[in-house]
Amino acid sequence: MAGLGNLIPLIILFVVVGGGGYIGYQLYLWSGEVTDRGKKHMEKKNMSFTKDGGLKVGVKEKSNEAYTDKTQNVLVNVWNNAKPGSSSGSTQRTNSAQARPSNSRTTSSSGKTSNLTPPVSRSSTQRGTSPVPGSF
Repeated sequence: MAGLGNLIPLIILFVVVGGGGYIGYQLYLWSGEVTDRGKKHMEKKNMSFTKDGGLKVGVKEKSNEAYTDKTQNVLVNVWNNAKPGSSSGSTQRTNSAQARPSNSRTTSSSGKTSNLTPPVSRSSTQRGTSPVPGSF
């Protein structure tokens, strides 16, 4: 009986170490599966890790046929959505010069007409001379 009392703590130790080992092994297997799924997911996006730890990103190539098909599809959609009877380059202009009065001439007390400012062409918009497109 005395020998059996000394074996109980040893059996408990083996059960605890065995349980911890089993849990550790399952975590090891699970982490390997997660790593494989991550690599497959990144390969779909053409991304991979280099040996020194860097990230290498590849560019997916489109075949010439796929590029041509996509371009033709866009052009067909534009053609189908265009309004019949109107051309894409022409726009209707309103005669704004007749609608507004001219303030460029004044009459002095002597009855003579003088031009204060030269007439400004309203047909073109004036933009700043910024080298960056879109900035004013």
